[in-house]
Amino acid sequence: MKSKKRKTVKTISAEELDAKFERGEDLSDYMDWESATKTVRINMPVRLIKKLNELAEQVGIPISKLITTAVEDFISKPLQVDIVPIEKKDFDKTVKKVFRKHKKAMDELK
Repeated sequence: MKSKKRKTVKTISAEELDAKFERGEDLSDYMDWESATKTVRINMPVRLIKKLNELAEQVGIPISKLITTAVEDFISKPLQVDIVPIEKKDFDKTVKKVFRKHKKAMDELK
């Protein structure tokens, strides 16, 4: 697999950057978007946070790195859906339930 060639980021003084910003110029040549990070706040159950802290401690890395690595691993793999056979009676029961639910919603719109 070929490695990606990283874009060379131009260097500029803070004053020059400020001046370009004030003039509304494009600053993308001065930004390294590949290594840029952003803080994200998420809510998780306490039990999950405890498990993540334990695992991070076992592996010897910060919890943020553990979560980042897990998310990168998750999104890099294609999603897999397991299709299992279903009994006809279970299928019919589910179809009737869904139909009743949607019929009720449609009736309420009238």
